[in-house]
Amino acid sequence: MGIMGDILDVTANGGRDGIIISAISRKANLSHYAVLDKCEKLVEAGLVESVKNDRNRVF
Repeated sequence: MGIMGDILDVTANGGRDGIIISAISRKANLSHYAVLDKCEKLVEAGLVESVKNDRNRVF
């Protein structure tokens, strides 16, 4: 649960505007695709919202 906790912490600190995957990846020290997979699981669980914004996905 440590990795998921790190991701939730980073997304919570992103504020109301959200945070992009690359920023989550840097701050949680994980690869882009690992973060994407974990964030999708958090979205499915209803803990995080995902919004497609131009070319970026914001959580």
